[in-house]
Amino acid sequence: MKKGFLKIVMLHIISRGEITGYGLIKRVEELTGVRPSPGAVYPLLKGMEEKGWISSEKRDGKVYYRLTPGGTEKLEEIRELKEEYMKKLHQTLSIASEVFLCREEESFSAVGLLLPLMNEVMELVSEGADLKEIQETLKECREALRKLKRRD
Repeated sequence: MKKGFLKIVMLHIISRGEITGYGLIKRVEELTGVRPSPGAVYPLLKGMEEKGWISSEKRDGKVYYRLTPGGTEKLEEIRELKEEYMKKLHQTLSIASEVFLCREEESFSAVGLLLPLMNEVMELVSEGADLKEIQETLKECREALRKLKRRD
């Protein structure tokens, strides 16, 4: 599982309520079917705490993690980006189907590049990249595709 995706899943789980690192590992496995290693989870927790997205409290020999207002803002930013990305994905698929109408195999190949692109975008967001810069890059990509369409 990609670190960026794991971080988003973890943040979502923590937003549901206080949880230990071990509880988080179990919940990620329940949701995704993949059990993340402690070596992947704990550095991400530390990084999210350093960014102010979560806080931790030690009680009864366990460390409990909870979402902070900064984490709530980050989740909202991710949700907004997801909605906008899904709109752009729909637009891109529409353009791709028109552009590649006569070349079905190539169309599927081109559209197949979108999933890795989506993963890349989500990873950038989870790492705190500038949302406006990501959106501008996606707009430029869409415009470049439209120019290709107009050339035909």
